[in-house]
Amino acid sequence: MRGRKAVSEGYGPVSKIIVYLLLFLLFILIFGMRVMAATQPINTVSIKIKSKIEAGRKLPSDILIEKSSVDDNEIAVSTSGSKYKITKAEWTSGSDMRVKSGDKPAMRVELESEDISKNYFLSSYRSSNVTITGGTFSSASKDGDKLIINLKLDPIKGKFDEPTDVYWNDDKLGEIRWTRPDNTSGTYELQLMRDSTKVTSVTTSGLLYNFYPYMTQAGKYYVNIRTILTSTEQRQYAQNSEWLSSAELTITDRDVSDGKGKEGSGGTAGSLYKFGWYKENGFWYYRYLDDNRLQGAGWAYIDKNWYLFNQYGQMQTGWQIINDKTFFLLKDGSMYTGWMKNGNDWYYLIPKEELRNGEVWGQTANNGWRMINTHYYYFKSNGAMYTGWLYENGKYYFLNDIDNSLYGVMFTGWIHRNEKTYYCDYDGTMVEGWHAINGNFYYFYPGSGQMATNAYIDGYYVNNDGIRQ
Repeated sequence: MRGRKAVSEGYGPVSKIIVYLLLFLLFILIFGMRVMAATQPINTVSIKIKSKIEAGRKLPSDILIEKSSVDDNEIAVSTSGSKYKITKAEWTSGSDMRVKSGDKPAMRVELESEDISKNYFLSSYRSSNVTITGGTFSSASKDGDKLIINLKLDPIKGKFDEPTDVYWNDDKLGEIRWTRPDNTSGTYELQLMRDSTKVTSVTTSGLLYNFYPYMTQAGKYYVNIRTILTSTEQRQYAQNSEWLSSAELTITDRDVSDGKGKEGSGGTAGSLYKFGWYKENGFWYYRYLDDNRLQGAGWAYIDKNWYLFNQYGQMQTGWQIINDKTFFLLKDGSMYTGWMKNGNDWYYLIPKEELRNGEVWGQTANNGWRMINTHYYYFKSNGAMYTGWLYENGKYYFLNDIDNSLYGVMFTGWIHRNEKTYYCDYDGTMVEGWHAINGNFYYFYPGSGQMATNAYIDGYYVNNDGIRQ
C-alpha cells in the first residue's frame, strides 16, 4: 500500500506537467495562427477616377472621395479594395490650374489600411502592383502606415479654342494677324475667301500670314481661321476648333497684287518669325509666341530662369553690372546663384530665399557681414569674400584663410597661425589683455592679439602654454 501510494503521488504531478505542456503548445499554435493572419501584406492597389473636368476651366478645388457619380467639372476617386480605403486626395499640379485639351493634371492620393492589425502596405509598389482607371501611375511611397500614390489623369478631352482678335494689319496690305488662344495645338488652318469663294488655304504655326500675293482680283476678302489637330495622339482627346471669320478687306483694281510671292495653294506655310530661343549671327534671341514680341533690353524670366538682354535683344553672359549691382550669367545665359570662384576670389550670388531689404535676386553679396548656412562671412565692396585678419570699427576679426570647406568663415575660439596663438571671443572679436578661458587666465598682447608665453606680465608668470601661474 505504501508503494502504491508513492507511485500514485508521483504520477499526479507528471500528468499535470503534460497537460500544461499540451495547453501551452495549443496556445502557441492558435496565437501563432492569429499572428500570421494579422500580418498579411496588401500586394495590389487599385484606384478608379471618374472625371467630368472640362478643357478651358479651372480644376475643381475639391477631389471627391468614394462618390459614385460626378457632375460637370467634378472629379472623384474611389477604390474597390476591401482591405484599404482612400482618406485624402489633393492636386499636386496646382488647384488653380486652368486645364487645356491634352493636359494631365497630377494628383496625390492617400490610402490607409481598414485594419492595420490584419493588413499592411508593402514598402514599395511598382506600376505592375497598382491599377489606375482613368489615369496613369507615377510613384508610390509609404508614410508611416499610410500609402501615398502619385498619379496623372488621362488627357483632358475637349475642343481646341479658336484664335482670338483676328485682324488685318493696317501697315501691311493683305497681312492677317491673330492672338494665340489658351487651349491650342499651336497650329492653325486659314482659308482666304473672296466674295464667298475660297481663293487658297494654308496651315501655319505662326500668328500672322501675308495673303496679299493671292489678292490678284478686286473684291472683298476675309479669312476663316481655326485651330487644328496636328497628331494622331491629339485625336484621342481633342477636336479642331470652330471656324472664326475676320472682318472684310476691300481690294480695288488699283490695289490688286501681281501674284508674285505665292507659296502655293493648300500647302503648309512657314512662320515668318522664329519663336522661342533662336541663334542668329552668333547671338541668342527670344521671341514670344503669344504676341510675336522680341524680348528687348532688360531682364526676362523665361522657363524659371532669369536672363538679361541688351538693347538689340541679344542675350548676355558673364559678369554684368546693372544699377550698381553685380550679377553673373552662365554660358546659356541663365543667372547664377550661390558660391562661385572667379580667379583667386570667391563670390556669393544671393538666392531668392536669402534676400534682404534692398537686395536683388542674383546680385553679389558685398559691403560687410553676411550669415550663410550658420557661418559668418565678410564681403568686400566689389563682392569678393574677405580672408585673414579684418579690422573693422576698432576691432579685429579672423576669417579663415586656409582653402578648405570653412574658407572665409569667421572663427571663434583658439586660432593658431604662423606659430603664434590668438583667441577670438564668441562674437568673433580678437581678445586683448588678460582673459579667462575655461578657468585659466591668459594674456594677449594689445594690438597684435598674440598670446604671451614664458613671460612675466603685471607681476604674474605665464608658462609655455600661456597659463598664468
